[in-house]
Amino acid sequence: MICATLSFIRYLPRRIAVILEMIKDPILSKNYYPEEQEKVKIIIFLENILWLFLYQEVNKYYYAYGINRKNVSMFDYLPNGCFKKIRSKSNSAKSMIRDVEINYQLVLRDKFLFGKYLEGLGIPTPKVLAYGNTKKITWFDLGFQLPFSSILERNLDCFIKDPLSDAGNHVIHIICENGKLFSNGKSIDISFLNNIFEDNLLIQDRIEQSAEINKIYDKSVNTIRLVTMNNDGEIFPAFGIMRFGTNNSRIDNWDKGGIACKIDLDTGGLCKYGFFKNGKGTRTLSHPDTGFFFEDFKVPYFKDSSEKAIMLHSFFPGLQQIGWDIAISENGPIFIEGNDDWGLGSVQSTHGGIKKKYYEILKNRSY
Repeated sequence: MICATLSFIRYLPRRIAVILEMIKDPILSKNYYPEEQEKVKIIIFLENILWLFLYQEVNKYYYAYGINRKNVSMFDYLPNGCFKKIRSKSNSAKSMIRDVEINYQLVLRDKFLFGKYLEGLGIPTPKVLAYGNTKKITWFDLGFQLPFSSILERNLDCFIKDPLSDAGNHVIHIICENGKLFSNGKSIDISFLNNIFEDNLLIQDRIEQSAEINKIYDKSVNTIRLVTMNNDGEIFPAFGIMRFGTNNSRIDNWDKGGIACKIDLDTGGLCKYGFFKNGKGTRTLSHPDTGFFFEDFKVPYFKDSSEKAIMLHSFFPGLQQIGWDIAISENGPIFIEGNDDWGLGSVQSTHGGIKKKYYEILKNRSY
Protein backbone atom coordinates (compact mmCIF):
# COMPACT_ATOMS: atom_id res chain seq x y z
CA MET A 1 0.00 0.00 0.00
CA ILE A 2 2.81 2.40 0.93
CA CYS A 3 4.72 1.54 -2.26
CA ALA A 4 1.61 2.15 -4.38
CA THR A 5 1.02 5.52 -2.70
CA LEU A 6 4.63 6.59 -3.20
CA SER A 7 4.48 5.53 -6.84
CA PHE A 8 1.27 7.53 -7.36
CA ILE A 9 2.83 10.63 -5.81
CA ARG A 10 6.00 10.18 -7.85
CA TYR A 11 4.15 10.13 -11.18
CA LEU A 12 1.46 12.65 -10.21
CA PRO A 13 3.10 15.73 -11.85
CA ARG A 14 3.63 13.81 -15.09
CA ARG A 15 0.04 12.60 -15.15
CA ILE A 16 -1.32 16.07 -14.49
CA ALA A 17 0.83 17.32 -17.37
CA VAL A 18 -0.70 14.61 -19.62
CA ILE A 19 -4.20 15.75 -18.62
CA LEU A 20 -3.37 19.39 -19.38
CA GLU A 21 -1.87 18.42 -22.73
CA MET A 22 -4.98 16.40 -23.64
CA ILE A 23 -7.32 19.31 -22.78
CA LYS A 24 -5.22 21.87 -24.65
CA ASP A 25 -4.44 19.74 -27.71
CA PRO A 26 -6.96 20.59 -30.49
CA ILE A 27 -6.71 17.03 -31.84
CA LEU A 28 -6.98 15.08 -28.57
CA SER A 29 -9.76 17.31 -27.23
CA LYS A 30 -12.01 17.17 -30.28
CA ASN A 31 -15.68 17.12 -29.32
CA TYR A 32 -17.45 13.93 -30.43
CA TYR A 33 -20.87 15.51 -29.75
CA PRO A 34 -20.81 19.11 -31.10
CA GLU A 35 -24.62 19.27 -31.07
CA GLU A 36 -24.68 18.93 -27.27
CA GLN A 37 -23.62 21.50 -24.69
CA GLU A 38 -20.08 20.99 -23.46
CA LYS A 39 -18.80 21.43 -19.93
CA VAL A 40 -16.56 24.43 -19.30
CA LYS A 41 -12.81 23.80 -19.38
CA ILE A 42 -12.30 24.12 -15.63
CA ILE A 43 -14.94 21.45 -14.96
CA ILE A 44 -13.34 19.18 -17.56
CA PHE A 45 -9.96 19.66 -15.88
CA LEU A 46 -11.34 19.03 -12.38
CA GLU A 47 -13.18 15.91 -13.51
CA ASN A 48 -10.00 14.52 -14.99
CA ILE A 49 -8.10 15.30 -11.78
CA LEU A 50 -10.85 13.62 -9.74
CA TRP A 51 -10.68 10.56 -12.03
CA LEU A 52 -6.92 10.48 -11.55
CA PHE A 53 -7.17 10.51 -7.75
CA LEU A 54 -10.06 8.06 -7.58
CA TYR A 55 -8.70 5.49 -10.02
CA GLN A 56 -4.95 6.26 -10.22
CA GLU A 57 -5.08 6.61 -13.99
CA VAL A 58 -5.43 9.24 -16.70
CA ASN A 59 -8.72 8.81 -18.56
CA LYS A 60 -7.33 9.00 -22.09
CA TYR A 61 -10.80 8.23 -23.48
CA TYR A 62 -12.50 11.17 -21.74
CA TYR A 63 -13.53 12.85 -25.01
CA ALA A 64 -14.17 9.60 -26.92
CA TYR A 65 -16.56 8.58 -24.13
CA GLY A 66 -18.30 11.94 -24.41
CA ILE A 67 -17.89 12.71 -20.71
CA ASN A 68 -17.22 16.32 -21.70
CA ARG A 69 -20.98 16.68 -22.36
CA LYS A 70 -22.77 18.77 -19.77
CA ASN A 71 -25.40 16.19 -18.84
CA VAL A 72 -23.10 13.14 -18.75
CA SER A 73 -21.71 11.75 -15.49
CA MET A 74 -18.22 10.32 -15.45
CA PHE A 75 -19.40 7.83 -12.81
CA ASP A 76 -21.40 5.96 -15.45
CA TYR A 77 -18.11 4.88 -17.04
CA LEU A 78 -15.94 1.97 -16.04
CA PRO A 79 -12.31 2.92 -15.26
CA ASN A 80 -9.78 1.02 -17.32
CA GLY A 81 -7.66 -0.08 -14.37
CA CYS A 82 -10.64 -1.44 -12.43
CA PHE A 83 -11.88 -3.18 -15.56
CA LYS A 84 -8.51 -4.84 -16.23
CA LYS A 85 -8.25 -6.03 -12.65
CA ILE A 86 -11.72 -7.60 -12.70
CA ARG A 87 -11.36 -9.00 -16.21
CA SER A 88 -8.00 -10.59 -15.41
CA LYS A 89 -9.20 -12.08 -12.13
CA SER A 90 -12.38 -13.46 -13.65
CA ASN A 91 -10.32 -15.14 -16.38
CA SER A 92 -7.57 -16.48 -14.13
CA ALA A 93 -9.44 -19.53 -12.82
CA LYS A 94 -7.79 -22.79 -13.85
CA SER A 95 -10.07 -25.56 -15.04
CA MET A 96 -9.67 -28.86 -13.22
CA ILE A 97 -9.77 -31.87 -15.55
CA ARG A 98 -9.07 -35.18 -13.82
CA ASP A 99 -7.20 -33.34 -11.06
CA VAL A 100 -5.01 -31.52 -13.61
CA GLU A 101 -5.03 -27.72 -13.74
CA ILE A 102 -5.45 -26.32 -17.26
CA ASN A 103 -5.49 -22.61 -18.10
CA TYR A 104 -7.07 -21.94 -21.50
CA GLN A 105 -5.75 -18.37 -21.71
CA LEU A 106 -2.70 -19.66 -23.60
CA VAL A 107 -4.90 -21.13 -26.34
CA LEU A 108 -6.47 -17.72 -26.91
CA ARG A 109 -3.25 -15.73 -26.73
CA ASP A 110 -1.23 -17.89 -29.13
CA LYS A 111 -2.74 -17.43 -32.59
CA PHE A 112 -1.15 -20.65 -33.82
CA LEU A 113 -2.66 -22.73 -31.00
CA PHE A 114 -5.99 -20.95 -31.41
CA GLY A 115 -6.13 -21.66 -35.14
CA LYS A 116 -5.28 -25.33 -34.72
CA TYR A 117 -7.70 -25.70 -31.79
CA LEU A 118 -10.57 -24.30 -33.84
CA GLU A 119 -9.64 -26.47 -36.81
CA GLY A 120 -9.96 -29.47 -34.51
CA LEU A 121 -13.36 -28.29 -33.29
CA GLY A 122 -14.60 -27.78 -36.84
CA ILE A 123 -15.08 -24.02 -36.37
CA PRO A 124 -14.30 -21.91 -39.47
CA THR A 125 -11.04 -20.02 -38.96
CA PRO A 126 -8.32 -18.68 -41.32
CA LYS A 127 -6.31 -21.58 -42.71
CA VAL A 128 -2.85 -21.92 -41.17
CA LEU A 129 -0.42 -22.27 -44.06
CA ALA A 130 2.88 -22.29 -42.21
CA TYR A 131 4.55 -21.78 -38.83
CA GLY A 132 8.15 -21.07 -37.91
CA ASN A 133 10.55 -18.13 -37.88
CA THR A 134 12.67 -16.10 -40.29
CA LYS A 135 15.14 -18.96 -40.58
CA LYS A 136 12.91 -21.99 -41.11
CA ILE A 137 9.20 -22.53 -41.51
CA THR A 138 7.03 -25.61 -41.72
CA TRP A 139 4.58 -25.67 -44.61
CA PHE A 140 1.66 -27.80 -43.48
CA ASP A 141 0.67 -28.92 -46.97
CA LEU A 142 4.19 -30.35 -47.36
CA GLY A 143 4.76 -31.53 -43.81
CA PHE A 144 8.40 -30.48 -43.50
CA GLN A 145 10.61 -27.46 -42.87
CA LEU A 146 12.11 -25.22 -45.50
CA PRO A 147 14.13 -21.99 -45.32
CA PHE A 148 12.01 -18.90 -44.75
CA SER A 149 12.97 -17.73 -48.24
CA SER A 150 10.78 -20.54 -49.57
CA ILE A 151 7.84 -18.11 -49.44
CA LEU A 152 9.27 -16.65 -52.66
CA GLU A 153 8.60 -19.97 -54.37
CA ARG A 154 4.85 -19.76 -53.72
CA ASN A 155 1.96 -17.67 -54.94
CA LEU A 156 0.44 -16.25 -51.77
CA ASP A 157 -2.22 -13.81 -50.69
CA CYS A 158 -1.89 -14.06 -46.94
CA PHE A 159 -1.17 -12.49 -43.57
CA ILE A 160 2.06 -12.98 -41.67
CA LYS A 161 1.62 -12.52 -37.93
CA ASP A 162 3.52 -12.69 -34.70
CA PRO A 163 1.49 -15.44 -32.93
CA LEU A 164 1.57 -13.49 -29.66
CA SER A 165 0.95 -10.00 -31.04
CA ASP A 166 -2.05 -7.85 -30.14
CA ALA A 167 -3.72 -4.56 -31.14
CA GLY A 168 -2.84 -5.12 -34.80
CA ASN A 169 0.92 -5.05 -34.16
CA HIS A 170 3.25 -7.23 -36.23
CA VAL A 171 0.54 -8.18 -38.71
CA ILE A 172 1.53 -7.81 -42.37
CA HIS A 173 -0.57 -8.52 -45.43
CA ILE A 174 1.59 -9.79 -48.28
CA ILE A 175 1.12 -10.94 -51.84
CA CYS A 176 3.76 -13.11 -53.45
CA GLU A 177 3.69 -13.56 -57.22
CA ASN A 178 6.43 -15.09 -59.35
CA GLY A 179 9.05 -14.65 -56.66
CA LYS A 180 8.16 -11.02 -55.92
CA LEU A 181 6.74 -9.72 -52.63
CA PHE A 182 4.24 -6.90 -52.20
CA SER A 183 2.70 -5.31 -49.11
CA ASN A 184 0.09 -2.53 -49.24
CA GLY A 185 0.67 -2.24 -52.97
CA LYS A 186 4.42 -1.65 -52.58
CA SER A 187 7.25 -3.93 -53.57
CA ILE A 188 9.25 -5.29 -50.61
CA ASP A 189 12.05 -7.77 -50.19
CA ILE A 190 12.42 -10.57 -47.70
CA SER A 191 14.73 -8.50 -45.47
CA PHE A 192 11.74 -6.27 -44.74
CA LEU A 193 10.02 -9.26 -43.11
CA ASN A 194 13.22 -10.33 -41.36
CA ASN A 195 13.35 -6.94 -39.62
CA ILE A 196 9.75 -7.18 -38.38
CA PHE A 197 9.58 -10.76 -37.15
CA GLU A 198 12.34 -11.55 -34.68
CA ASP A 199 10.87 -14.71 -33.19
CA ASN A 200 8.10 -17.07 -34.29
CA LEU A 201 5.71 -16.19 -37.08
CA LEU A 202 2.48 -17.56 -38.46
CA ILE A 203 1.27 -17.48 -42.07
CA GLN A 204 -2.50 -17.56 -42.60
CA ASP A 205 -4.57 -17.50 -45.74
CA ARG A 206 -6.46 -14.27 -46.44
CA ILE A 207 -10.22 -14.35 -45.94
CA GLU A 208 -12.68 -13.41 -48.66
CA GLN A 209 -15.30 -11.43 -46.79
CA SER A 210 -18.96 -10.95 -47.66
CA ALA A 211 -19.74 -8.73 -50.64
CA GLU A 212 -22.23 -6.85 -48.45
CA ILE A 213 -19.46 -5.85 -46.04
CA ASN A 214 -17.16 -4.99 -48.94
CA LYS A 215 -19.66 -2.28 -49.86
CA ILE A 216 -18.74 -0.48 -46.64
CA TYR A 217 -14.96 -0.95 -47.00
CA ASP A 218 -13.14 -3.58 -49.06
CA LYS A 219 -9.47 -2.93 -48.32
CA SER A 220 -9.44 -4.73 -44.96
CA VAL A 221 -11.18 -7.71 -43.43
CA ASN A 222 -13.72 -5.94 -41.24
CA THR A 223 -14.49 -7.84 -38.08
CA ILE A 224 -17.10 -8.14 -35.38
CA ARG A 225 -15.80 -7.86 -31.81
CA LEU A 226 -18.35 -9.83 -29.80
CA VAL A 227 -17.85 -10.13 -26.05
CA THR A 228 -19.41 -13.21 -24.49
CA MET A 229 -19.66 -13.86 -20.75
CA ASN A 230 -20.14 -17.04 -18.79
CA ASN A 231 -22.04 -16.78 -15.52
CA ASP A 232 -22.34 -20.16 -13.81
CA GLY A 233 -22.69 -22.00 -17.11
CA GLU A 234 -24.98 -19.48 -18.79
CA ILE A 235 -23.07 -18.01 -21.74
CA PHE A 236 -24.45 -14.96 -23.52
CA PRO A 237 -23.30 -12.04 -25.69
CA ALA A 238 -22.83 -8.87 -23.63
CA PHE A 239 -21.37 -6.28 -26.04
CA GLY A 240 -20.86 -6.11 -29.79
CA ILE A 241 -19.14 -3.75 -32.20
CA MET A 242 -18.03 -3.95 -35.81
CA ARG A 243 -14.74 -2.48 -36.94
CA PHE A 244 -13.77 -1.12 -40.34
CA GLY A 245 -10.41 -0.12 -41.74
CA THR A 246 -9.95 3.36 -43.21
CA ASN A 247 -7.58 5.30 -45.45
CA ASN A 248 -6.63 2.24 -47.56
CA SER A 249 -5.45 0.34 -44.48
CA ARG A 250 -5.40 -3.47 -44.69
CA ILE A 251 -6.33 -3.83 -41.00
CA ASP A 252 -9.46 -2.72 -39.15
CA ASN A 253 -7.89 -2.27 -35.72
CA TRP A 254 -9.31 0.67 -33.73
CA ASP A 255 -5.88 1.57 -32.34
CA LYS A 256 -4.55 1.87 -35.91
CA GLY A 257 -7.18 4.32 -37.13
CA GLY A 258 -10.16 2.04 -37.75
CA ILE A 259 -13.80 2.84 -37.03
CA ALA A 260 -15.96 1.04 -34.45
CA CYS A 261 -19.77 0.84 -34.65
CA LYS A 262 -22.06 -0.56 -32.00
CA ILE A 263 -24.09 -3.62 -33.04
CA ASP A 264 -27.63 -4.08 -31.76
CA LEU A 265 -27.39 -7.57 -30.26
CA ASP A 266 -31.08 -8.28 -30.90
CA THR A 267 -31.25 -7.27 -34.57
CA GLY A 268 -27.62 -7.47 -35.73
CA GLY A 269 -27.96 -3.94 -37.09
CA LEU A 270 -25.28 -1.27 -36.89
CA CYS A 271 -26.11 1.81 -34.87
CA LYS A 272 -26.10 5.33 -36.26
CA TYR A 273 -22.49 6.43 -35.73
CA GLY A 274 -19.03 5.03 -36.25
CA PHE A 275 -16.38 6.12 -33.73
CA PHE A 276 -12.66 6.73 -34.16
CA LYS A 277 -10.23 6.40 -31.31
CA ASN A 278 -9.41 9.78 -29.78
CA GLY A 279 -6.64 11.45 -31.71
CA LYS A 280 -7.69 9.64 -34.92
CA GLY A 281 -10.99 11.47 -35.46
CA THR A 282 -14.36 11.70 -33.74
CA ARG A 283 -17.61 10.11 -34.92
CA THR A 284 -19.17 9.81 -38.35
CA LEU A 285 -22.49 8.80 -39.90
CA SER A 286 -20.78 7.15 -42.84
CA HIS A 287 -17.51 5.52 -43.78
CA PRO A 288 -15.06 8.31 -44.77
CA ASP A 289 -13.64 6.35 -47.71
CA THR A 290 -16.86 5.05 -49.29
CA GLY A 291 -19.62 7.27 -47.93
CA PHE A 292 -21.61 4.18 -46.84
CA PHE A 293 -24.06 5.01 -44.03
CA PHE A 294 -23.83 2.71 -41.03
CA GLU A 295 -27.29 3.06 -39.53
CA ASP A 296 -29.52 -0.02 -39.82
CA PHE A 297 -27.02 -2.02 -41.91
CA LYS A 298 -27.72 -5.63 -40.95
CA VAL A 299 -24.52 -7.57 -40.33
CA PRO A 300 -24.79 -10.80 -42.35
CA TYR A 301 -24.90 -14.01 -40.30
CA PHE A 302 -24.90 -12.11 -37.01
CA LYS A 303 -27.24 -14.55 -35.27
CA ASP A 304 -25.09 -17.45 -36.46
CA SER A 305 -21.98 -15.59 -35.23
CA SER A 306 -23.53 -15.13 -31.77
CA GLU A 307 -24.62 -18.76 -31.53
CA LYS A 308 -21.21 -20.06 -32.58
CA ALA A 309 -19.44 -17.68 -30.16
CA ILE A 310 -21.61 -18.95 -27.30
CA MET A 311 -20.88 -22.55 -28.25
CA LEU A 312 -17.16 -21.89 -28.71
CA HIS A 313 -16.91 -20.15 -25.33
CA SER A 314 -17.97 -23.43 -23.72
CA PHE A 315 -14.73 -24.99 -24.99
CA PHE A 316 -12.68 -22.56 -22.87
CA PRO A 317 -13.34 -23.65 -19.28
CA GLY A 318 -12.35 -21.18 -16.56
CA LEU A 319 -12.63 -18.11 -18.81
CA GLN A 320 -15.53 -15.92 -17.75
CA GLN A 321 -15.32 -13.33 -20.55
CA ILE A 322 -13.92 -13.50 -24.08
CA GLY A 323 -13.81 -10.95 -26.89
CA TRP A 324 -14.15 -12.74 -30.23
CA ASP A 325 -12.91 -11.28 -33.53
CA ILE A 326 -15.21 -12.62 -36.24
CA ALA A 327 -15.05 -12.06 -39.99
CA ILE A 328 -18.05 -12.68 -42.23
CA SER A 329 -17.65 -14.58 -45.49
CA GLU A 330 -20.33 -15.37 -48.06
CA ASN A 331 -20.88 -18.67 -46.23
CA GLY A 332 -20.96 -17.46 -42.63
CA PRO A 333 -18.76 -16.41 -39.70
CA ILE A 334 -15.02 -17.09 -39.55
CA PHE A 335 -13.40 -16.83 -36.11
CA ILE A 336 -10.06 -15.04 -36.37
CA GLU A 337 -9.14 -14.55 -32.71
CA GLY A 338 -10.38 -14.86 -29.16
CA ASN A 339 -9.19 -12.41 -26.52
CA ASP A 340 -9.36 -12.99 -22.77
CA ASP A 341 -7.80 -9.51 -22.46
CA TRP A 342 -10.35 -7.70 -24.66
CA GLY A 343 -10.20 -3.90 -24.58
CA LEU A 344 -12.62 -1.44 -23.03
CA GLY A 345 -12.05 1.77 -25.01
CA SER A 346 -13.90 0.98 -28.24
CA VAL A 347 -16.78 -0.66 -26.36
CA GLN A 348 -17.47 2.29 -24.05
CA SER A 349 -16.97 4.81 -26.85
CA THR A 350 -19.71 3.12 -28.89
CA HIS A 351 -22.02 1.90 -26.10
CA GLY A 352 -21.72 4.72 -23.59
CA GLY A 353 -20.91 3.96 -19.96
CA ILE A 354 -21.13 0.20 -19.31
CA LYS A 355 -20.21 0.35 -15.62
CA LYS A 356 -23.71 -0.48 -14.32
CA LYS A 357 -24.28 -3.31 -16.82
CA TYR A 358 -20.81 -4.80 -16.32
CA TYR A 359 -21.12 -4.89 -12.54
CA GLU A 360 -24.68 -6.21 -12.82
CA ILE A 361 -23.42 -9.16 -14.88
CA LEU A 362 -20.73 -9.82 -12.28
CA LYS A 363 -22.82 -9.07 -9.17
CA ASN A 364 -22.68 -12.64 -7.87
CA ARG A 365 -18.90 -12.72 -8.05
CA SER A 366 -16.49 -11.31 -5.50
CA TYR A 367 -13.21 -9.59 -6.41
